[in-house]
Amino acid sequence: MNEKVIVRVQNLSTYFKVKSSYYSVRKATVKAVQDVSLSILQGETLGLVGESGSGKTTLGRSIIQLDTPSSGNVMFRDLDLTKLKRSQLRNLRRKMQIVYQDPYSSLEARMKVGDIVGEGLAIHKIGTKKERIDRVVELMEAVGLAPDYIYRYPHEFSGGQRQRISVARALALDPEFLVADEPVSALDISVQAQIIKMLIRLSEEYGLTMLFISHDLSVVQYIADRVAVMYLGRIMELADNETLFNNPKHPYTLALLEAVPKPDPRQRRPFVVLPGDIPSPLDPPSGCVFRTRCSRATDECAHTVPELRELEPGHQVACIRV
Repeated sequence: MNEKVIVRVQNLSTYFKVKSSYYSVRKATVKAVQDVSLSILQGETLGLVGESGSGKTTLGRSIIQLDTPSSGNVMFRDLDLTKLKRSQLRNLRRKMQIVYQDPYSSLEARMKVGDIVGEGLAIHKIGTKKERIDRVVELMEAVGLAPDYIYRYPHEFSGGQRQRISVARALALDPEFLVADEPVSALDISVQAQIIKMLIRLSEEYGLTMLFISHDLSVVQYIADRVAVMYLGRIMELADNETLFNNPKHPYTLALLEAVPKPDPRQRRPFVVLPGDIPSPLDPPSGCVFRTRCSRATDECAHTVPELRELEPGHQVACIRV
């Protein structure tokens, strides 16, 4: 793998102003992403895992500037995306694409598949009409769909086929960086395996760098080179695939791994139960955001925000008790 960093996130935070209640005129702040720093190497797949509400999707959208960060920087190669004008970002979006979670709502129902996949080519005025059609046919074949499907509408396809179309659309502009936002969570297990294998094959063929977002650790273990564990807007642990799954350190990571079904009854881990639900990002806990559900928490955890520190080369953990 090329060790060159293609995406560098530095102290990124993304907050949203919302009504504090339905009848209130006061504004409250949703702290969706808080002070996140990480790097993604060229050609690698970085898995991003965590419970629903942990800020994974917002982080992915903030990196490619679909959501505007409140503070921090996002470097794409040598460019700081947070400082670019809209026109500059528009030209750069060819290099950054996203595959959305829901294959049913992410495709325009009134457009034919060929127009959906080729829309980016038309917007950026790439090639002649015939060349664009040829490119769309090539992409359809690359994702395992028949070329004549370009004349059909999204409602004529299954969920797995729709997600293949979404992947083809994302690849149309030959991107360097792809955000895959829970691309298989809405699909059947058998279809999930097909889509994951397809993404692995395409990432190798097209030389993609990918941020793969999921709440399913077993899927991430299969596809990711490195894994970042996120909780309530902050990164709790970051390590290469083998290290994280064989030698997890953060209590949240241990709890997530414990929740993964084990087909072999001889494989045992210490049973960890997380009490309660993830707190609201409107009012996150002070200090360590995980302390309200952590069995190791002490009084110090309520007053200290743990830094993501390196325990060993490539293995970072945000916990003062580790």
